[in-house]
Amino acid sequence: MRAADDLYFDSISRVRLPRWSSGRIGLTGNAAAAVSLFGDGSTLAIAGAYRLTDELCRSPADIQAALRRYETGHRPMVDAKQQSFRFARAMLLPAARSGIAVRNTAARLALALAGPITRRLAEGELIAARTESEDALADTDVDQRQMSMARREYAPVLAESA
Repeated sequence: MRAADDLYFDSISRVRLPRWSSGRIGLTGNAAAAVSLFGDGSTLAIAGAYRLTDELCRSPADIQAALRRYETGHRPMVDAKQQSFRFARAMLLPAARSGIAVRNTAARLALALAGPITRRLAEGELIAARTESEDALADTDVDQRQMSMARREYAPVLAESA
């Protein structure tokens, strides 16, 4: 390594826990279920907090049961989002020189395309019509928007578990 002209080293790892609670102690957010490198952490954290709150309200005297229901209901959403982990790791930190070249070329292409897309956005060509609920949220703060997005995205799953 000392004689090398350049050195490339990095690591991306993820720990998958067999369970998120022990007794009356539970993990939430990234402590329980960190997701891919492509985002979704905030959405999952909000959805998880929403589900955990709901489960604790359902049985405030039995916290262990609430924590088990929280994990049973929330883990499938987390698992689905975590599937992109291997892809993200391979794209961001390729193992071979050829992979690094492909990644760097893809990044340059993305930057080259960003200019025309940004111009089209500024000219209004790519703006989709907003729904009534999005219009209602336009004047609210980011936290309320994120909560609303989490509710919309996870409403079918939450309804199934109720």
